[in-house]
Amino acid sequence: MLDFKYSDEKTHQAGPHKHWNESFYVNFFDPAGNWGGASRIGFSPNQGFADGFICLYFPNGATGFIRTWESSSDHLNRNSAGPIEHVCVKPFEKWQLRYAGPIYYFEDPPSMGDFAQTMLTDLPKREIELNLQFEAVHKVFDFHASMKREFISSGDLFNKLRPNYFIDHLGPAVRKVKLIRLMSGAQHYEHAGRIEGTISVDGEIYCVNGFGQRDHSWGVRDMRVPANWRWFSGQFKDELCFNAIKVELLALRASGGYVYHQGKAEALKSWSFKADLDNSGLCAKSVSLSLFTSSGKRFDVIGEILENIPVRVNTGGYVSVVNEARTRFSWNSSTGYGISEFMEQISP
Repeated sequence: MLDFKYSDEKTHQAGPHKHWNESFYVNFFDPAGNWGGASRIGFSPNQGFADGFICLYFPNGATGFIRTWESSSDHLNRNSAGPIEHVCVKPFEKWQLRYAGPIYYFEDPPSMGDFAQTMLTDLPKREIELNLQFEAVHKVFDFHASMKREFISSGDLFNKLRPNYFIDHLGPAVRKVKLIRLMSGAQHYEHAGRIEGTISVDGEIYCVNGFGQRDHSWGVRDMRVPANWRWFSGQFKDELCFNAIKVELLALRASGGYVYHQGKAEALKSWSFKADLDNSGLCAKSVSLSLFTSSGKRFDVIGEILENIPVRVNTGGYVSVVNEARTRFSWNSSTGYGISEFMEQISP
């Protein structure tokens, strides 16, 4: 049963673990103007920093991306990471996303590469200003409580075997087993909403009106633990909103999510997907989802990938690639937009 309080919309006292983290995330899509984007701010007080990002999908097919970072060991009562702000206007109902500053601009998004390097080079930029308001269309959903765990089938596990697999993973596996229990105690809620506001690019102002997804989570978050994940969120206005994730950890798979339909948010009993990947195996070209709710409803959704933004993440000697893909979804005769996110652990 959902038991979040208004105070949960603020930051929380950090736990003792080094990788305790608190984050706020929102994405947005404007079908008429063909804008889209996502932003996250995160606090890692036990490591002494706050970080954030904004990815922006331009109407012409180009993408923008910027990361922010600042030294900070005090995250309580904060709502920003550098110039990126997520501001609570009314708990569980209204939030604002604000940013003013440069953004790296890519006409060929897959060429982005490793931002640890590209941020040090002279890349094309645009000066942008975001002033967007998120207004929820339903109550927050306890995302963490919807997660179900199962063992990966022997066939799937066999397909992952390769030379040196056990040599590479035995040591990290011991540490991951210890962390899985800690990470399972995290808190996480999500909800869909309407997005309205303005985006300014080099002084030219564009109005934005659409839908998006917002989440808030806190607890132990260690990017080295999951082998991969697949996360999809999409909105068909307020007719249908969905959010589904699968995470692989060693020989375990955790999956969960929900569907909002006919005025009700309902947990997924199960769901499956198929993806047509490019030659890298990291970026999808299309996806198909089958979502089954606890009450027996089924929703079949087809997704066409419009733009991929592959971002490398380096954590304690591990390298992950998180690919944020703007996706146009179709369901029955309706068209919606959202995110298809593919994460892969590259090393060790």
